Amino acid sequence: MIDKDCIDIYNFNYDNLTIHYGCKEGKSGKFKIKIVDNKTNFIIHQELMDGSHGLRFWTNFGYCKNFIYDAVTVTFEVDGAKILEQQYMINSTPPNHAFLGFCCDQDLELYSYHEIFCDNVYSRYGVSLEENDMVVDIGSNQGAFIKYALSNKASTIISCEPNPHCVETIRKYYGQHSKLTLNQCAISDNNGKTLLQIGRNSEKTGGGKILKAQANSPDYYADGKTIEVETITFKNFVKKNKIAHIDFLKVDCEGSEVFIFIEENAEFFRTNVHKIALEFHNEQKDDITKFLRDAGYEVHVDHGQNNLGMLYAKNTHFNKAVVAYPPEKAR
Repeated sequence: MIDKDCIDIYNFNYDNLTIHYGCKEGKSGKFKIKIVDNKTNFIIHQELMDGSHGLRFWTNFGYCKNFIYDAVTVTFEVDGAKILEQQYMINSTPPNHAFLGFCCDQDLELYSYHEIFCDNVYSRYGVSLEENDMVVDIGSNQGAFIKYALSNKASTIISCEPNPHCVETIRKYYGQHSKLTLNQCAISDNNGKTLLQIGRNSEKTGGGKILKAQANSPDYYADGKTIEVETITFKNFVKKNKIAHIDFLKVDCEGSEVFIFIEENAEFFRTNVHKIALEFHNEQKDDITKFLRDAGYEVHVDHGQNNLGMLYAKNTHFNKAVVAYPPEKAR
């Protein structure tokens, strides 16, 4: 049984930001580790652990060492109740980044913000978001790309996110912007309803995928919750939002990308979409690559492990002044 005396922190490595911890002998059960940046209140890392009888764990969060303002707080929780807390001073000289004046309520995960603003994952191979771009964000999660688009002075941002907790967070931090349109739904192969699987570490901040989608991370969804959400096809999403063209299409929807790059949308992509940055989640990335090259795009693929990675595409004959058909006449 996990209680307030069950966790031991064995070591903290300040060089690579690795913490070693575990359950004391004779203790067992589920607990959560959460690491928070003290300045911005971003959640650097959180994970649900299943500990037992002296089992030891380690967590590394070195990816964000140059982001942390000064100190972090490491907290261990059981059923939302704090059982152990420890602070660590990381940087004596504060870094300079885009979030020094930003503070959240410990309800935003840093990772997606870090990869967008610090690692520039949506600005590679000549595919980048420019001022006055019309942006569509499929899989907005907690709004990191929305903030990025706002920071780059996009003219319009149309968001698609099925997780109601994430939509609530987006409204909280970015809902005041008139150029943002939120759609609480998931892209699928039909209009209707389905179940959304939410990552096990947090229903409010974790990613989610619909049951039909194949994403090569089954452990991430093990023991996670499911909720019913609305679904819409990409063609009808375009029609509903009266989208005549897209300057920058960002896609990160945990396997549902396969429902976007299909024949019924081919003409729209050939003439109405300029730049695409896509995170893919299964082996059908090859079909998407062929679809886009056949439609006249230059495509670059950054391969990761287990059919996870990024795809960047730029339409070689896109002309904003000429569109195939206005959205109200979408076929």
